[in-house]
Amino acid sequence: MPPLLTRFLVVQLAVILLMPSMNVLAQDAPFILKSTQLTIELNKQGKVTGITFNRSGLHKAVVAYTAVESFTNTNDKAIPSADKKSIRFEHALYSDSLRQACTLIETFSSTVNSIRWEMEITAAGSAFSVPMKTVVQYPAGKDSRFWTSWGAPQFDSANCDPQLLASLSPYKNKTAEKGWMDPLIPIPFSKQTLYYGAPPFEYTDPKVGVIPFQGNLFAIPFASVFEQPQDNGLSVFLSPEDDIVNLLMKTGANGSFVFERLFNKVSGDKKIKFSSDLVAHEADWRSVLSWFAARYPGYTNPKNPAAAALGGTAAYSNFFDDFDALKMKRMAFTVNWQASFDFPYMGMFLPPLERTEQWTRLGGGSISVQHMDDYAKRMKQKGFYVLSYFNVTEFGSWFKYPQSSTGTDSNALWKDASNFLYNNFPKAMLTVADKVSITDALDSKTVHGGPYYSWKDAVAMDCGDPAYQQFLLNQAQRHIKEIPNSFGVCIDRLDWLRFFNENADDGISWFDNKPARSLVNSWKGLMEKLGPLMHTAGKSVLVNNHYKRIDLLKHADGILDEFTNATSPLNLTAFLTLNKPALGWTPGKEVIEAAGGDNFFQKYLYLGVFPMCPFPGNDHALQPDPMVDELYLDYGPLMNQLKEKQWLLKPGIVRVNNDKAKVNIFKTKSGYSIPVVYGEGDVVTVVLKDAAFAKGNFIYKVYLPGRLDAVKVKTTRKGDLVELAVPLVRGAAMVTITKGLKAKDAGKSAGRVE
Repeated sequence: MPPLLTRFLVVQLAVILLMPSMNVLAQDAPFILKSTQLTIELNKQGKVTGITFNRSGLHKAVVAYTAVESFTNTNDKAIPSADKKSIRFEHALYSDSLRQACTLIETFSSTVNSIRWEMEITAAGSAFSVPMKTVVQYPAGKDSRFWTSWGAPQFDSANCDPQLLASLSPYKNKTAEKGWMDPLIPIPFSKQTLYYGAPPFEYTDPKVGVIPFQGNLFAIPFASVFEQPQDNGLSVFLSPEDDIVNLLMKTGANGSFVFERLFNKVSGDKKIKFSSDLVAHEADWRSVLSWFAARYPGYTNPKNPAAAALGGTAAYSNFFDDFDALKMKRMAFTVNWQASFDFPYMGMFLPPLERTEQWTRLGGGSISVQHMDDYAKRMKQKGFYVLSYFNVTEFGSWFKYPQSSTGTDSNALWKDASNFLYNNFPKAMLTVADKVSITDALDSKTVHGGPYYSWKDAVAMDCGDPAYQQFLLNQAQRHIKEIPNSFGVCIDRLDWLRFFNENADDGISWFDNKPARSLVNSWKGLMEKLGPLMHTAGKSVLVNNHYKRIDLLKHADGILDEFTNATSPLNLTAFLTLNKPALGWTPGKEVIEAAGGDNFFQKYLYLGVFPMCPFPGNDHALQPDPMVDELYLDYGPLMNQLKEKQWLLKPGIVRVNNDKAKVNIFKTKSGYSIPVVYGEGDVVTVVLKDAAFAKGNFIYKVYLPGRLDAVKVKTTRKGDLVELAVPLVRGAAMVTITKGLKAKDAGKSAGRVE
């Protein structure tokens, strides 16, 4: 047979073989929507049946849909928009087990950089709650990788090669602390369950005082898949603006991931609305975080820009005497969170007294408002800041239940925490429901119908109670007025926000088959008032957020986390503070000794988080010590280069040749900083891929542990690349990039890096 005829027949056969698949596509995916980077196919029932990455042309048979647990579709209707930029699907659903009907409306619409996916649910009968799921079935291959904003990568070690496992846990001393893992590494899919911020409240295990130690938590609601050989990535983002009461994410080894929203009330009098975005991008975690930060800047940027100055090592101290300010500056110290001992009892932060009148402190001795402000003023004069202690979820000390007296003297009522609560906001006290299992994990005084007890017998409170909320706002107003030299407040103990007030109704939550008020919604309602009150006065609000959810941080200017030493909280804090100050905690030198000094500091540098420093009077925190002080002075020059950091989220912008070290890059007060950590050898090559750096006039320097002064770095430019020969000491370095002196008109080509 002639070669030409052979080629003709082969082509004809290929066309015939392709025709059936083309017809299937036409039948199963009659609707197509496009954004700049992504094309999706939808069938008549409103399911996504395929996606195409527009940049590479790669097609994936991704299936995605909404599932309302126990409900099945009885009717579907598709309504494309006239401009073909959106499609509305109306689904009639029915549950045999609940004997309930409901309506689900889904709208898919094209935006510039995503496919927006919105859903509304209303019920035809009585109110109820079931898990509402966003289901994605991704056809994962051997090179597919999963990533999210986790406390630690969740993986099956059988699916990970030795090189990946070594990169996840880079400590040189493998017998050191049990395990910080690099959260920026995507891993093969595996069967996992992850919790948004913390596990949900359960009667059988309420987890009072929960601490986010576990790695299977996620801080920002998204899931990402990377196809690294083709440099393609797909992310599904849930909106932090939604009324999410509780959220789980379940992943499967086959590439599936499912978001389950829990405890939302479905009824006929109020629509439930949720939204998400399907986004295509490069196979780089920076692309993922960049999209989120651009789409939701209200959650990633501080409302008070001045809060950036708080970036640095912190203290939690009630030490009022003098100290070596120069030494502390060398340790990158910036702020003291005034330890919780000045008030007479929890919640009564400023008693109803004149400015110079003194009261008895919970920590002993006496103090006045004037004294507190004078201290903040002295610290400011030294170049440091003070944050006042605040707490909206606990009240009282040595609280008495049940009420034993009425406390009728109104002028002295404030001195009695129990009667002050009973007389002013009794409905705010969070009570123990009858179904709660009272175990040894709870305070011995705990009874059904009574309060949950906390530190020094304070009791848990619902800040959504109108009377209590007004009391808190009045306290904040007094802080603004009477302690003008304070930089703001740091709010403690957000772990209580996992709970429900079953004696109230927020109109959103449905728990144990009845209305309730989720303290998540109580917090959001309070902060819509407290945040603007503080920010309008130029004050900052930081939080100690044991509950690691970004939707709780809309009005928070930063985080001072009590448990970053436990590694998972460190990673979660980093994700939650992309453009905000991130301050950590060090309970004692034993933590540093267990990790090894270099291991301890380098993970903080890598993630742009500052550890707590050794400061006189630190409460359950790091004390001055010769060994500790020396380490902080060694790493202080490196930490000082991260002041006012913001994550530089440009895909592929920085790497180390041959993966000889871990590297990150931040925009800072003076330019850019590149932490190089866990390095091998004496010198590594850091590669910057950005035309602005390659063509601009920049000065590159490096700071090394134990050395006060920086040295210049040898650079080589190759097209859009800049190669830096970075020396290492103890496996670490901090490269800084600042604008150089410009020759005439040289700056015109310098560009800008964002």
